[in-house]
Amino acid sequence: MSQTSSFELHVAQTATRSPKLFLYTHYQDQGHAPFLTVTPPSDNDPCIVLECRDTFKFKPNLQGAAKNRIDLYAARSAALPLSQALEQAAEGKSAAQEAQVHPERNQSGPKALPLIPTKTYQVPLVNAGMWIAGASVFSASCQLYAEMERPDPNHGVMLEEELHLGIALGPDTKLNDTINKQKVTDVQVPDEELKVRKEKNPVPKGQGLIRIRLTPTQAGRLAHAIELLCTST
Repeated sequence: MSQTSSFELHVAQTATRSPKLFLYTHYQDQGHAPFLTVTPPSDNDPCIVLECRDTFKFKPNLQGAAKNRIDLYAARSAALPLSQALEQAAEGKSAAQEAQVHPERNQSGPKALPLIPTKTYQVPLVNAGMWIAGASVFSASCQLYAEMERPDPNHGVMLEEELHLGIALGPDTKLNDTINKQKVTDVQVPDEELKVRKEKNPVPKGQGLIRIRLTPTQAGRLAHAIELLCTST
């Protein structure tokens, strides 16, 4: 069986309906290094496990998230190796399923969306969640949406083409927004890291974990979906 593989992420974030829980890490920020690990099934867990462990910022939840969701962004150069790691962990690919969704129709914020020139693919998950400083969000009825995105002149955050894995947490979501303040540290960050209106120093940070579990068939579908995204643009 293959070993755990690791891939650099540009961004990992979790948005919840709670104003207390909007968590964010960016690979260019000081003290942050988000990576996504792929762990194959084991005797203790029959699922393939994706994890991101890093320092996360508690960001101002200005818009008030309409949904509980997790978003992961990686450089295009990391996409195909990630697909290959998923295929190896799943011991094969499964047919990808195109999603009948249109991201621009679901836009709820004031910012322009990046360009999405590819199809969007959908993969059901066993479960997904995030844990940080005693707080958590978790769902066992969630869907992952995979697409390749390009920068838009009106979208100032994205600088290069990226693979986007967006996870919509389901109606069964369990949300605990009670934060253990002893596990949160206020950190003085460079002014250029204050990316959001009303964000100010010091920025509260904590050690967080995003975990996503897939069956081998689901991981094989995701592997195929990412491969198609890499070859269609």
